[in-house]
Amino acid sequence: MDSPLKRQGSLQAFSLMELMVVIIIISIMVAFAIPNFTASVLRAHERDAVSQLLSLHAANLVYYGQAGGYLPGTNLDFNAINSGLNINLIPGSSKMSYNYSGFDSGGDITAFQANAIWDGGVFIIRVDQRAAATSVTLNPCCALAGSCPTLGNC
Repeated sequence: MDSPLKRQGSLQAFSLMELMVVIIIISIMVAFAIPNFTASVLRAHERDAVSQLLSLHAANLVYYGQAGGYLPGTNLDFNAINSGLNINLIPGSSKMSYNYSGFDSGGDITAFQANAIWDGGVFIIRVDQRAAATSVTLNPCCALAGSCPTLGNC
């Protein structure tokens, strides 16, 4: 029968070199994963903003049909947009802010512009009264050239 001292001496363990190789491999994997994760998060927030702005665009077209002009107001925040258009858009994140301005021409609000601003200006997505998602013009579009993950510039 083996003594306890003999059994302890025969235990196998990892060498320092093996541990260092594993740590290096994990570090390389993390170095590639973090930028991809960050880009995926930005694309997800961009898609959310586009969805919200297209809903706002559609609601404003309904408002135009009923009132004969777009929602009036300058620099309206998210709550004012929801109450003015009688919709229930959900902001989705505390880092995303929205603003809206209706522009008048002789008393009628004939144009509007709404922006979704991520994290104080990392990217800004804009929608206006033009037809949404046409092939001629991008609506919604990226207001800061090259800052949006997938959208083209305004």
